[in-house]
Amino acid sequence: MPVVGGDLVLLPSRDLSVNRKSQQNMLPARTVTLFYAERRPGTYTMMIQAKLASEERAILLENIDAIDTINCSGSRITVGFSDEASAIVARSWPLGTVLLTLADGCKSGLLIFISI
Repeated sequence: MPVVGGDLVLLPSRDLSVNRKSQQNMLPARTVTLFYAERRPGTYTMMIQAKLASEERAILLENIDAIDTINCSGSRITVGFSDEASAIVARSWPLGTVLLTLADGCKSGLLIFISI
């Protein structure tokens, strides 16, 4: 348990400096940058570059502006897109792509890994 005034607790967060409109964010990558910050806006943040094993690829859903909705139910995730072009790109993601999200209902806002 964190000690008030002693321990610093950083939680998975969306990196506000990321250009969410960049099409690069729609491409599965072998290395993803995970962002952590204090619960309340504050001074302390941390970034971790995570490299996936072997040939796995990942998408960090919070970095994609074209995503309208993310819903999790059991082991299923449903992602809704604001435009057909982005939905087409998502359908091209290879089987086994790891989806990372902070969406409400997906493990209580903790970073969750779901493989498609």
